Amino acid sequence: MATKTLYVREPDEPVWDAATRLAKRRKTTVSRLVAEALEDYLPRMAAEPTPEDRWANIAADTPAA
Repeated sequence: MATKTLYVREPDEPVWDAATRLAKRRKTTVSRLVAEALEDYLPRMAAEPTPEDRWANIAADTPAA
């Protein structure tokens, strides 16, 4: 098992506290909760265009047909 270290910013601590409580209630680990969240989030994120790509085709510098 690999060890990963996450540093949580102070403003994000309430989220991590909630994750800890939920993990305990579900009898799992925060690590598993994070992995499940990433499994759901990453495919959606990969399918979205990057900020640069999102607007690239609008009024692009190409002659109109």
